[in-house]
Amino acid sequence: MDYIEKYVADAESDISFPIFRDELKQLHGRTVIIEGYVIPIEETLENTAIILSAFPYTQCFFCGSSGPESVMDIIPLNQLKGLSTDEKVQFKGKLKLNDTNWEQLIYILEDAEIVP
Repeated sequence: MDYIEKYVADAESDISFPIFRDELKQLHGRTVIIEGYVIPIEETLENTAIILSAFPYTQCFFCGSSGPESVMDIIPLNQLKGLSTDEKVQFKGKLKLNDTNWEQLIYILEDAEIVP
């Protein structure tokens, strides 16, 4: 994936923003199914959101050497319960590509539901 550097005044630094390929842009706003590993987020104690990683916790973007393109914000339709770190899960939801908000991940799955 390619990135463009832009200065963000609120962050007081240059931030890398993704440049999405046309094939990926065609999926923006569409319902997709994604599979990955559950990564804990300390701030979401109410289980209102999680991060899904293409790789287990020790290899993920936050703890290992993977890039930001390997993780996704999962915004569930209903509260999530019973998920544990490194559990492999499939979710179905609406894909949102984020190339403007530096405070969110570049991929977001909205109205997500676990695929049984």
